[in-house]
Amino acid sequence: VSNWEQMGDGGIVTTVGDLAAWNGNFTVPVVADAALLRELHERATLADGSQVPYALGVIHGIHRGHAKVEHGGSWGGYVSNFVRFPEHGLGVAVLCNSPDQPLDELVHQVADLYLPAAPGALAAPAKGKREVVPQDAARLQAWVGTYRGEWRSGVISIRFKHGALEVQKDDEAYPLQPVGDRTAQVGNVPVDVLL
Repeated sequence: VSNWEQMGDGGIVTTVGDLAAWNGNFTVPVVADAALLRELHERATLADGSQVPYALGVIHGIHRGHAKVEHGGSWGGYVSNFVRFPEHGLGVAVLCNSPDQPLDELVHQVADLYLPAAPGALAAPAKGKREVVPQDAARLQAWVGTYRGEWRSGVISIRFKHGALEVQKDDEAYPLQPVGDRTAQVGNVPVDVLL
């Protein structure tokens, strides 16, 4: 561990036990009062009336029909993600000392063990790689667009480039292969997309 005195971003050192106590703090406030904790969850409203997913240190989203707030981070090879499902009093924290682990996937897999099925929610995606379904260029172009979903920021873009699909998430692009009419996979991870 570095002895570099950094505050804020990268300067927080914690444990799973600390994060469990922090999760409980939203139900029975010990650090800060209920009004301040509510304020942490307030999102900015844009001129068009829509709200941004980011609040004061948490990112709002939906996972399988359940509202969630989360924040992850990384520094010096260590990565973390902490997701809360306020309606269920459930919090899941994953900490790892390897930056190449799929923390978003892991934290949601753990949450899925405890969350009830939500009405109208998508079924959990099948595990493992599926057979790619060949599709012509016109059908592939039907996938192109911006989608909201269960991703960390809530938004992905699908592009048709050089005769193939790719998914754009933040500043990175990944090949996207259709494995059904409304299902595709990125690597070995199936992703359900409603067209």
